[in-house]
Amino acid sequence: LEFRRVLFRSRIRMVLVWLSIVLGAFTSLAYYWQPDWLTAFTIWPAWFWFSAGVALALAGYSRPTRKLMLSAALLWGGVGYLLRAEAVAVLRSRAWPVSKWEDARRQGAGLRVVTLNCAGGSLAAAQEAGAYHADIVLLQEVPTRGRLTPLIPQLTVRSAESALGMDTAVIAAGAVEAIPVNSPLLQLARVRLFTGQSLVVGSVRLPPPSIRTDLWSPACWQSHAADRLDRRQALHEVIKSLASVSAETPLILAGDFNAPAGDAVFRLLRPRLSDAFMSAGVGWGGTAHNDFPIMRIDQIWLSDHFQVTALVTDRKSTRLNSSHLVISYAVFC
Repeated sequence: LEFRRVLFRSRIRMVLVWLSIVLGAFTSLAYYWQPDWLTAFTIWPAWFWFSAGVALALAGYSRPTRKLMLSAALLWGGVGYLLRAEAVAVLRSRAWPVSKWEDARRQGAGLRVVTLNCAGGSLAAAQEAGAYHADIVLLQEVPTRGRLTPLIPQLTVRSAESALGMDTAVIAAGAVEAIPVNSPLLQLARVRLFTGQSLVVGSVRLPPPSIRTDLWSPACWQSHAADRLDRRQALHEVIKSLASVSAETPLILAGDFNAPAGDAVFRLLRPRLSDAFMSAGVGWGGTAHNDFPIMRIDQIWLSDHFQVTALVTDRKSTRLNSSHLVISYAVFC
């Protein structure tokens, strides 16, 4: 009887390691290709499956499974490579303000940008942006024009102008000229800051994703695939609007993309723009949701005219029903 128990436990451990290997192979392929029909799987951050796979492998560790563990380690090492930017950001410790940014600021080049989802038009959420004394504030799910307009002078480092859209807004400490666009998802503006810097800034909010988690249901997979198509089409419209901006013009596109970092839709933004967090993120970058921010759906994308010194997600406030708050500190070149 004891022999049977030992044999049973040995087989269970073998099964767990094999499950880890299969999950690792599937995860690697899924995140590399990211086909639309697998969106229900890849909508979850890769670290979610990484944690599950490593836990399975560790649970199945034994002397007979050591060789299989090597295969599992290689597979999950590949998945871990996809997570390197997030891992480095968590480990990175960077005091603020950094001397490089301060030097640039004294020369009129340091630039501070805040992007914030106002949680369904919350004026209290919008007011929080003012605490960061930013040069540029980008809002999504904005309060009504009548409620927001009196607040605008308080939101930037000094008196500001704005370009207000249906659902998004660009507010800057300087002159702001709205650029006409065909997409209601984007507010685009030409900005000349009080420091003399000229650039184009876009505040964007893409359609929200499916929140279905019943992966055992075919309808869940169909729903997520349809959502990916909607966001890709929406981002196509945004990119068409950006076509009027010359490649020589510094460009910032930021806001609530409603897609996790690394999602296939962001391939449309490259190579013209890059995700600022990938080069200078500090700490945990998740922005959704406030209680359990597992996804970095709020992002700042920049042209190569900028050198980013730090980008952090700030969740000091607990009174909002959203943690869509990202603060970027960039050096304008």
